[in-house]
Amino acid sequence: MALPSSITPLSPQYAESTAINHPHKLVYDSVGSINDPAVLLIMGLGSHMTAWPLPLCQAIAKQGFRVIRFDNRDIGLSAKLQGVRPPALHRVILSGLFGLKLETPYTLEDMAQDTINLLDELKIKKAHVIGASMGGMIAQLMAIHHPDRLLSLGAIMSTTSEAHLPRGKISVLWELFKPRPKNQTLDQAVNQLMNLCRKAGGTQYQEDTQIMEQRFRQYIQRSLYPEGAARQAAAVAVATSRKQLLGKINLPTLVIHGTEDPLLPHAHGVALAEAIPGARFESIEGMGHDLPLPLVPVLAEKILCHLIADTSENIHALSA
Repeated sequence: MALPSSITPLSPQYAESTAINHPHKLVYDSVGSINDPAVLLIMGLGSHMTAWPLPLCQAIAKQGFRVIRFDNRDIGLSAKLQGVRPPALHRVILSGLFGLKLETPYTLEDMAQDTINLLDELKIKKAHVIGASMGGMIAQLMAIHHPDRLLSLGAIMSTTSEAHLPRGKISVLWELFKPRPKNQTLDQAVNQLMNLCRKAGGTQYQEDTQIMEQRFRQYIQRSLYPEGAARQAAAVAVATSRKQLLGKINLPTLVIHGTEDPLLPHAHGVALAEAIPGARFESIEGMGHDLPLPLVPVLAEKILCHLIADTSENIHALSA
C-alpha cells in the first residue's frame, strides 16, 4: 500500500472532559474531513498520541475517514492529576502479578469514560475505535459499556486481562518501569527510551536508529511525565478479566497482535480474539510491542480492510 509522501504537522486542539469529581482537558488532533466517518485512536500506557505514526493516520484518512488521536489523561499535553502521588512501583507490580489490593486514583473505566466524553465534545455520535495496548483495553470497555457509540472495535497488541495468560519478559518490564535517575539529561532520557523500544520491538520491523532517536527526542521535549505513566500503570494493574463481558460484544472487531511481543505475548491477542464473537484475528510475524514506521504499510492495509468492510456493510444495511 502506498503511503502519502508528505507529512503535514497537525495542530493540537483541546476538548473539555468531565472526569471523576473534576473537569480536565484532553488534547487531540485530527486529519481528514469532519464529514467522514470518525476513526478514534487510543494510545497505550505512558505514550503520547504522537506514538500513532502520522503516515498511518494519513493513509487511513486518504481512504475517506476522519482520524482522531489524543493524549489520555495524565500524559502528554492533556491535563495532569497534580498533587496525587502514584502508587509505589513494587505495589503496582505485586498487584499486576498476584492481585494485591491497590488503591488507584482512577481506573481504566474512568479513562473509557474520558474517551466517550471526547466523542461528545466533538459531536461524534459513533466512531470506529481502535486502541493499542492499554488503549485496546480502554476500547474494549467502550464496546462493553457504550456499544451504541462504536461503529467497530479494533485492538492492537492488547489483552483480556485474564490472570492465567503468560507474563511479559521481566527484563522488558523492568526497562518499562525502572525509576528514572534524578537530574537525568535529555540524552540520557532518550537513550533510556531507545533501550526500551529495542527490547520491546520485534525483529521484523526495526526502525532506523536516527529516526528513533529523533522521535524520542521530540517526545521528551513535548512532555515527560513519569508520574502520570505510573498512575496509568496502576489502573492497568487493578483491571480484572473482561472475558465474560467481551462475549457480549456484537460489533465488527479486528484484533492485531505480533508474534514477538515481549510485554503482552502472542497468546493475549489469541485470547482476546477468541473472547469476542466473530472477531477477526491478524497475527503479524516478527512484530513486537511497538508501532515502528516500517510496520505502517502492513498495519494500514489490515486496518483499512476492516474499516472499509464495515463501512460497506453499514451502507448496505441502511439501503436495504
